[in-house]
This record gives sequence, C-alpha cells and structure tokens, in this order.
Amino acid sequence: VVLTTGGGLYRYLTGDLVEVTGHLDRAPRLRFVGRTGRSVDLVGEKLSEPQVIKALAGTRGFLVPRTKPTGYLLCVEDTGTQIEGESDALTARTEVALSANPYYAQACRLGQLSPLTLYHLPDGFTANLGRKWAARQGLRDSEVKLPALFQPGEVDDLLPDR
Repeated sequence: VVLTTGGGLYRYLTGDLVEVTGHLDRAPRLRFVGRTGRSVDLVGEKLSEPQVIKALAGTRGFLVPRTKPTGYLLCVEDTGTQIEGESDALTARTEVALSANPYYAQACRLGQLSPLTLYHLPDGFTANLGRKWAARQGLRDSEVKLPALFQPGEVDDLLPDR
C-alpha cells in the first residue's frame, strides 16, 4: 500500500499487505493481510506474517520463535471461556495450517523444529503487551498493531515466566 498526498508530491510506503475482497462501486474493498518484511527463518522454514495470520484464523494470539528447543510458542490470551480439548484442537489446527508452507512441514518432519507449544497468556495481556511494544518502538499506543509473528528474542522479556 502506498499513500500519497492529493497533489502526488509525497509518497509513503506503509508496508501493509492487503487483499481485494470485492468492490463498492468502482472502489476496491480491502482486507488487511499482514506486513511486509516480517518473517522468521530459524532452520529454513521461512515463515511470513501473512502465513501466520492465515494459520491463526481469527485467534487472539501470535507466534514467538524460540531457540531452545528450536520451534515456536503459540501464545493465546486466555479469556476463561475455553472448553476441554479446545487448546489441543487449536494447536493441531494451527500446526496443520503452518504446514501448508512446505519448508515448515519439512523442518518439522526432519525434527529440526519441535511441535508448536501452546502458551496461555492471562486475560488482558495483549493490551498490556501492546502498550509495552508501542513504548519500545517509540510509538503512541494508538499507532501500534501487534504483529502475528515476532522475531527471535524480540518479546521474550515481555512475556510472563513460562
């Protein structure tokens, strides 16, 4: 997405990835897909944020890479409404969706990546993380949207003890 002034003299590359979902008259209707440049490659799996957003499919959560053991934490905010077995189903569904990436699937098959580890965050944690993330990035709270995929070590100190 590129924004420009009315006169076209200034352009700003937002880094947003969008998908055209239809049209309203002649104007395209857009859906936010992710941000460019946000990817992780621990062992050759090449995960990108749009892949993670699709895999999470509306879940209030995000992935955090880890190096010991090598793999990913699936961080999901605990709203207190989960039912028995739902966590296992979420983890399995996310793992299957991420495995649509052949490099991720191969790294898992070869044992280079450990299976996803589900990590429940306390209710309200993502809002608090958003504030800390904004401060760390030098942004106002209203200017930040938490990524679905963090970089290795990027938020380890902001997560509750595991």
